Amino acid sequence: MLTVLFASCFFQMFTTVPVYFKEGLKLNEFWIGVVMSVNGILIALIEMVLVFKLEGRKPYLTFMCYGSVIMGIAYLLLNLPIASGFIVALFSILVVTIAEMIGMPFMNSYYIGKSSDLNRGQYAGLYTMSWSLAQVIGSSCGALVAATFGFFNLWLLVGFVCMIAAAGYYWLQKKS
Repeated sequence: MLTVLFASCFFQMFTTVPVYFKEGLKLNEFWIGVVMSVNGILIALIEMVLVFKLEGRKPYLTFMCYGSVIMGIAYLLLNLPIASGFIVALFSILVVTIAEMIGMPFMNSYYIGKSSDLNRGQYAGLYTMSWSLAQVIGSSCGALVAATFGFFNLWLLVGFVCMIAAAGYYWLQKKS
């Protein structure tokens, strides 16, 4: 369930965030593409090195909690009243990319660590289904909330949901 919450928020980056960049921040398609490409470039250049450096330093749930908090902050940054939409967009994408690199690799490692040879496929199937469900929920609900209540309220809601996911990961960490 926590993965569904986290991933539903994450998928806003590919659905409602570009629309917000165009409608709310008044960026044209070229600059939206430039800002969005920063995510992929940073992932390709940094993620594996970062994961290698972080692996084993803290429990996986701690990184998942950090990633959720940072992602929530990234979406809340979209509500900053800064004159330059490009700066807001770029800063938000940088922060969401950090959240992605810190949280997501350890989610996969967490379920693998909880499974055994006998049930690893079931865990993998549930994990994959949670991401698929989140893609549907995140995309449709994000657009609906933005259309009904505005982008400002959507980013507040997404930030809040990220904090709920973080609290859940924190609770699991304390429980184990």
